[in-house]
Amino acid sequence: SGTAGAPVLGRQVLEQTGPADLWFIDGDHSAVSVVADVLLALEYLKPGGEILLHDSKCIPSVRRGLAMFLGEPDVAEGLSLSFL
Repeated sequence: SGTAGAPVLGRQVLEQTGPADLWFIDGDHSAVSVVADVLLALEYLKPGGEILLHDSKCIPSVRRGLAMFLGEPDVAEGLSLSFL
């Protein structure tokens, strides 16, 4: 389970539920986990869908993870980013 009893959605659950229009990711804030969470969400994101990352502006390790993800041109090409 995740922080404060929030469930962790693994690949098995995502395969059962299928793609979504919106993913809200509030992970463990490590850079490596940010990359893994975004890559998994992309696999189960409907075309035109959005991914929201919690703490992407205020926690340096989340920003580093996002930068690591964006450094993968094969994956990040064509994505549109907004910071709220």
